[in-house]
Amino acid sequence: MGLYEDKKNRLLQFIGRIRRPVVSNLASADDAVAFKTQDETVFIAYLDSADGAEAKAFAGVAEKFREEFSFGVVLDPAVAAAEKTKSPSVVCYKVIDADTVHFTSFDEPEKLEGWLKEAARPVIGELTVQNQQRLLDVGTLPLPGAIFHFLLSLFPPRTGEQSNSLVEARLAHGLRFRPDAGGAG
Repeated sequence: MGLYEDKKNRLLQFIGRIRRPVVSNLASADDAVAFKTQDETVFIAYLDSADGAEAKAFAGVAEKFREEFSFGVVLDPAVAAAEKTKSPSVVCYKVIDADTVHFTSFDEPEKLEGWLKEAARPVIGELTVQNQQRLLDVGTLPLPGAIFHFLLSLFPPRTGEQSNSLVEARLAHGLRFRPDAGGAG
């Protein structure tokens, strides 16, 4: 997949997140299966009640991270059983890694946000401006990656227009462009 296609897919996923409710109600097993593929990282809460403390904790975290991930809730115990999980729990489905991670510690709901950040982290991640601080906070950003990202921020890649204007400037000053010498004149 090219860079353009990747950016297009990410933009479409973001638009989908914003258009959906903060927490989508998944009434059937078919709804839950379809929802898992709506985004790269999806969190589904399997709960007994929409009014309990677990639902409120999940909704609070969903509101905070709605621009990054998709959130759904299943209230039917039969769907939870079909997914081989128990109520109350939250399951993180990561399409790219084909991975699932479970959270069942609702006796300590304050740990849900930390678990969500850790569960959403891809096995092999991409370092972006959006996730740089989170990776630094978790301590998973390797030093070479941090150095590369720092250098990239100082010297961003040139676009085709910028490269052409550099060649034109060199020609205007009588400097030759020699590709075999790395562009030195």
